[in-house]
Amino acid sequence: MSHYDNNPTQLIIPVASVDSPSQLPESVPTQVIGHTAAAGGETIKIDGPTEPIPPHPAPTPKPSPEISPDDYPMGFLVVIGGPMRGSFFVVRANQNSLGRALNNHICMKDDPRVSREKHCFIIYSVDDKKFFIRPGDGSGIVFINDSLLFTPTELKHGDIIRLSNNTVPDPTVLRLYSVIDDRFQWEVCTR
Repeated sequence: MSHYDNNPTQLIIPVASVDSPSQLPESVPTQVIGHTAAAGGETIKIDGPTEPIPPHPAPTPKPSPEISPDDYPMGFLVVIGGPMRGSFFVVRANQNSLGRALNNHICMKDDPRVSREKHCFIIYSVDDKKFFIRPGDGSGIVFINDSLLFTPTELKHGDIIRLSNNTVPDPTVLRLYSVIDDRFQWEVCTR
């Protein structure tokens, strides 16, 4: 490894162990100026080029895959109560199934109170520019702001979603945080 010190005309090369300048390879034209002790061996200063050596070119960044408008975050569900408290989930456009199984869009695998398959659906309607929630196919119950959910219902920023009865200790509670509002819409989301 080599680097420049404060003077760009001097190159400092750490050498593992050199007892005298005569041990340097003959094929490397150098002029020894002096040496100082360094960790693991000696450091020998040699005359470097009069022009600074350009730095290695930066690695070429890999192009990121294009993100579909359906994958843009429309909002977030933050778990504010229950076994997964502090977790959060992205709500994307269209239907987002919520359940414990890994095939759900919103997978709450560490919460035994949540149905395995489709406890409920969180929906962002691109056409209406609104969030909705509807009961799922599972046996779990859902409360929105302490009202039992029976049919599809509009959700607003800050709404509280409870996925278990209040009678259980530390009930599972989520809060919706909307990215979309009257000041911001994903303009390319045209589906």
